[in-house]
Amino acid sequence: MENNNLENTIQEIEYNQYKNKKITATISIIYYFTIMYIVGIIAQIILMAIAPLITGVELMDPNTEEILPQNMDFIMSWTQIIIYCTLTVGLVYLSRKYLLNYLTDFKNNWKKLSLEIIIGIGIFFGVNVLSSLFIDLLQIESESANEEAIISMLHGDYRIIITFIIVILGPLCEEIVFRHSFFALFKKNANKWVKILISGAIFGGIHFIMTIIEYLSAGVELELILTEFLLGLTYIASGVALGYIYSRSKENLVPVLIIHILNNLIAASEIFLM
Repeated sequence: MENNNLENTIQEIEYNQYKNKKITATISIIYYFTIMYIVGIIAQIILMAIAPLITGVELMDPNTEEILPQNMDFIMSWTQIIIYCTLTVGLVYLSRKYLLNYLTDFKNNWKKLSLEIIIGIGIFFGVNVLSSLFIDLLQIESESANEEAIISMLHGDYRIIITFIIVILGPLCEEIVFRHSFFALFKKNANKWVKILISGAIFGGIHFIMTIIEYLSAGVELELILTEFLLGLTYIASGVALGYIYSRSKENLVPVLIIHILNNLIAASEIFLM
């Protein structure tokens, strides 16, 4: 009888922990997409209005009717700064208890998790190499819209803070949402590949879906839309790889976060050398 009561108590505690984590994860996901798209759009509209006051030039080129490069750099860069500073504060606050648990677990199991980092680096960069070969095989030489925007900002006036966002804040926010939060929506005994594939697909999708929607609404030629989609598949592959590494690490966020940061640091360094 006592054993049954103890077992029921343990199950109840575990259920409450799962329920609380799921609620926090759901709020974090909603918060991420709200800030990323709704607040991001509002910030961009405001920045477009004040761009001429800050840069000292008119917003549009009267000849081409396009936004001038100085203004575009200001608008794009400061939109990302506003988005990711807001995201980081909110997501870290919401997940603070779990982030501390990840750090404690890493400290207690650093040898095993350090090995997972080494293995994870091999897995992740192996997937990147295969993705590059896939793109080369299709003879696609252009960059995705997301990559073009990053390259532009890293060559702009705000490159230092944009680098910090790309290398540190971006990976931190994305790992909290797409690994910690999305995995937390599932029960602990859920099939790991369901969690990996769903989180990986959504992670990859945010890097190109909006661009494809814009292309479709603008009536852009099908070939360009297809190219953007194929380039977007590489982001999905990266998301699946990160999800697998997270699963291998017993769902500790530290190893996958380190690998994500390392990847973005290398990518940013390559852009600076272009």
